[in-house]
Amino acid sequence: MLEKLKKIREIDALNASRLLTSALLLYMAWRFPSPRFSLRHSVYSATHGTYILWWFANQWVSPRRSRKAKAWNRRLGLSEVFLTLLTSGVLYALPGFFAFSNRRELRQWEAVVGLGLFCLGSFLNVSADSFKDGAKSATNDHYSVEDGPFSFTDFPHWWGDWARYAGFAVLSGKLVSLVVVVAVMIRNLVGWARREAEKAE
Repeated sequence: MLEKLKKIREIDALNASRLLTSALLLYMAWRFPSPRFSLRHSVYSATHGTYILWWFANQWVSPRRSRKAKAWNRRLGLSEVFLTLLTSGVLYALPGFFAFSNRRELRQWEAVVGLGLFCLGSFLNVSADSFKDGAKSATNDHYSVEDGPFSFTDFPHWWGDWARYAGFAVLSGKLVSLVVVVAVMIRNLVGWARREAEKAE
């Protein structure tokens, strides 16, 4: 059993983390019931729930990415699997905890800013995926693309992730939720440093 756990791909650990986040959000919705499902609860459920559904749907409509992406197929050790579940699974549900436990109604500015950031992040992710897949298919290069949007930044997905989780933080009504954005940034930078080290070898 332990040997199998040591061979888990990063994408499988991330998928398990998304399922863990989903379970935690469902538990929070049950644990913190309100006389009526408030606007904050509704909007947060719609945004975070949509993101998780798209995470899995994207792998179904673009299976080549999960099969061939070098980073996602990296094998993780037990400690890395645990850390992935803790951060991408438990910590990423933190804005949901604050959203469902927050009894204050969603303010207009929170809705505008939160939904705006979520939509911007989703747009950046989807457009970057489409451009990257098309460019890599044309060049048969599975490592880097430096054309179009990638001339501005090598990692447009990061901007999308940061904007989306910042949107979740605003919708939760608690600024402490921004710790998730910091965690995502750290995870991105650690992954970047690891890939750069692999290229240098």
